[in-house]
Amino acid sequence: MNLLSRAEEIILLAILRLEGDAYGLSIRDFIHSATRVEWSLAQIYEPLDRLTRKGFVRKFQGAPTPERGGRHKWLYTVTPEGKDALAELRRIQLHLYESPSAVPDDPRGDSTAFNPRIFKNFSDNDIFPDTRFQ
Repeated sequence: MNLLSRAEEIILLAILRLEGDAYGLSIRDFIHSATRVEWSLAQIYEPLDRLTRKGFVRKFQGAPTPERGGRHKWLYTVTPEGKDALAELRRIQLHLYESPSAVPDDPRGDSTAFNPRIFKNFSDNDIFPDTRFQ
């Protein structure tokens, strides 16, 4: 089993959410807006290359655009194998979080802290309601 790294997981999820408009800068901007963490382009492209080699992402050439001086963008889409890898990682994470002692109490006393037990009776459709992710 070859588990995804955290960066690979975040990038795959960003590509899914960008729905056909996933390229280096849009992925970086999406991740920044979701996490408020600034990623360099190298932090995006290195995992993208690995994901492409693993067959979890397909890279394809977009149409040339006038804004880019007639040059094309390289776009990315998640393959069925990439979706399977995300689902497997999610299953493993939920299994690991099921143990009450696995997750320490939030030292800040934050009542909105992640509680994995709330996911116990959820299916993939509850987390990914869009059937394209099944």
